[in-house]
Amino acid sequence: MAPTTLNELKRWANLGAGNQYKVELHIDLDGLESAPCTIKYHKRVKLYKDKRSFQDKEGEWHVYPIATSRTQVYIVCPHCGCIHVHGNAPIYGYAGHRGSHCSMPFCRDENGDYVSTGGYIIEK
Repeated sequence: MAPTTLNELKRWANLGAGNQYKVELHIDLDGLESAPCTIKYHKRVKLYKDKRSFQDKEGEWHVYPIATSRTQVYIVCPHCGCIHVHGNAPIYGYAGHRGSHCSMPFCRDENGDYVSTGGYIIEK
């Protein structure tokens, strides 16, 4: 299972160089802004904001990795504030448009259906 908290990412970054799960940090994780989730059943979830993320003129979000491994890229979702994990293909890499994996209740409409966020572009 991929790490999805900052503490897990830090722990995986300290694994030995030969370990297939080793994570390379791209920023100081302590520099991310954090806030507890205010939703009733998700009080233990921490939400983050990466100051490097931005919206272009068309409203498309651009995000930068907070960490990568041989097979995965980790970003802070600009829509929900959670850490999302995407594939890091050896041939194609991780850069490009991705659909967000938002699963928090505030990313759903009144019927409980997911609201399309339009995703984001992961930058190198």
